[in-house]
Amino acid sequence: MKERIIQNRTLYDLILGIILFNIICQLGLIIGCHFLWGRALYYSIGLWCGCVIAIFMAWHMNRSISAALDYDSETATKLMRKGTYIRYLAIIVILGGFMIMDVVSPLTVFLGIMGLKAGAYAYPLVRNFLNPLVGKEPESECPPLPDDVLIEASDDAHGEKGN
Repeated sequence: MKERIIQNRTLYDLILGIILFNIICQLGLIIGCHFLWGRALYYSIGLWCGCVIAIFMAWHMNRSISAALDYDSETATKLMRKGTYIRYLAIIVILGGFMIMDVVSPLTVFLGIMGLKAGAYAYPLVRNFLNPLVGKEPESECPPLPDDVLIEASDDAHGEKGN
């Protein structure tokens, strides 16, 4: 299991960040629902539905990026846009369905989905916390580029060469 986590460490760290954000929100909902609303289950189920959606979105983004790496830049851009549209359309349909059915709170579903953003921001903290437990990622197998290649590429990007 440890080898599998190290292979796709970024995804696991992001998912852990999403879950931690939703746990913190759940604690806030327990306190808030107890004192203010009284419908704790309605809001809590919505939060965890949003958490599951955010985890699926993180997995889908990872899969889309991995697939796009096998293509040229133009095709990869099209594939990434397609994946983004699919995710946004799915969120709209799911939130719309929750609004119509009134089974769970759409606001807490949205809050759970925002765990994806919070997980991305918490990523460095989660990574530093997990390094002693899982171990650091292996170093890249690619050798570093020589300095003269980096300087030429930088000059070309600014249009200073080739005149």
